[in-house]
Parts: sequence; C-alpha cells; structure tokens
Amino acid sequence: MAYALRSGPTQDYDPVTPINTTPIRTIDEYDADKAVHSLVYVLTKLGGVAELYTLLKIIYFADKRHLDRYGRFLFGDRYIAMRAGPVPSGAYDAIKVVRGDSGCCHPHPLAKEALRVDGNYVYALMEPDLDLFSESDLECLDETIEEANRIGWKGLWWQSHRDPAFRGADLNGEMSLEVIAKSLPNADAVLEYLRDPCPE
Repeated sequence: MAYALRSGPTQDYDPVTPINTTPIRTIDEYDADKAVHSLVYVLTKLGGVAELYTLLKIIYFADKRHLDRYGRFLFGDRYIAMRAGPVPSGAYDAIKVVRGDSGCCHPHPLAKEALRVDGNYVYALMEPDLDLFSESDLECLDETIEEANRIGWKGLWWQSHRDPAFRGADLNGEMSLEVIAKSLPNADAVLEYLRDPCPE
C-alpha cells in the first residue's frame, strides 16, 4: 500500500496502547555513510541546497513511506520528537558534525567531505553514491521529494506537526519504531512483519 503525506491522524490511532504484546524487532543498524549519501541525494534533487528543516522532514516522510511499503527505514535511523517536528537523530548528527557542534552520538567521517552548512541551509559537495541505494530507497525518496516540492515548507511543517506518531511522543522523546509503524496506513501488516519478518 502506498504511503502519502496525510492531513491528520490515522483513524482509530492510539499511540499508547500496543496492538498486542509480541515484541517487534529493533530498528535496523544505523548506516552512517548511507545517511550522509541520503542527505546528499535529497540535496542534489533539490538543486544542491535546501533549508535544514525541509531536508530532515523529507528524510522522515521517505522513511515512513519505505517502512509502510517495505518494512524498514532507509538507513536505520531513530527519530526524536523535537519542537520542529520529527527529527532523524543520526542524520541530524551528520549536520551537527559539519557545523562543529559537540556531543554528537554518531561519528560521520564522510560528512565534512559531502556537506556544507551555512546558517539554516545545507549544501551538497559531492554526488550521491547510488550503489548504496536499493530501487525501493530511490522510489520512496523521489516520491517524497516530489511531494515536498508541491506542498512547500509550510506544508511540510503542517504535515509533520499533525503526524500521529509525532503527536503521540513526548517532547524531545524518542518516537519508537512501533509508534511510527502504528501511524501508517498499512499498520497491521507492517507490525506483523516487524514482529516476524521470516514467518514459517
């Protein structure tokens, strides 16, 4: 089932009550290089530069789209519910490395070669390594970029702050994989897959 940016919560969505007690698998191992190249890919599609907010929201909605269709995130990031909306923690760390911020959780040795940050704008300094991406990765990134171009910054802000997974999280708290999965149009199938990706 295709995922699209939505205007409000999924019907009957409850971010607190679990659907059942079977634990789901954890988020995929974080891939720092793919995270940086994902940022670079989005930036090149946007003409080589984007406002930080737009860049990170595109990653979030592309991740949700990919989780809904294929049962995984693009590069195994985790999400924090910040005042600016859902933020991919690892990808944001890559931006902070380039800015020279201290205390980053993930090392990103490629970040300073691939990105430049000037105020709230991020620039691509290289071409993305397309060998890192699956066809499904590019499909979801391209569709999300196209939709983001159509709705603009204000549309992204509105969609991200209306996002049910974001609204169900504590401010500055982690948005768990289960909570994000429960907010998807294909929630039941995604949660079933996350609990048992290789059923007999």
